[in-house]
Amino acid sequence: MSVADIVKVIEVGTCKRAIVVLYDSANIILAAHVRVLDFLQVLGFCHRETSRYVIRELLLVTLIGALVGFPPGLAVLRFITVHIGISLVWFHMHVMLLRYPVALDITLLLVVPVYRSLIPKIDRISMAKSL
Repeated sequence: MSVADIVKVIEVGTCKRAIVVLYDSANIILAAHVRVLDFLQVLGFCHRETSRYVIRELLLVTLIGALVGFPPGLAVLRFITVHIGISLVWFHMHVMLLRYPVALDITLLLVVPVYRSLIPKIDRISMAKSL
């Protein structure tokens, strides 16, 4: 097993964790906005417009979270590579600036199926709850 294989395993695990975090945060936001969504439906918004409203807000939260999370992530990476200190191996930490947009793109690619899975849940919201 090479280092490249280990990195691939870490990347796959990270993507799976990102899907869980995105799904959980989306459900939290959805649960917090049930009354607002009910009210929008009472006002005459159709299911597609309500779904767009929620997904637009979730995308905004995801983008803000990704942009705010990059500097602390870099700090954690530096901390780990400095303190990993194996006497026979030295990890040179150099993150190219191109990696940040790539990481953001991967995050946005993971967002699409997660948020699409929420559309049926949004459609099941009952207007009677807002009354």
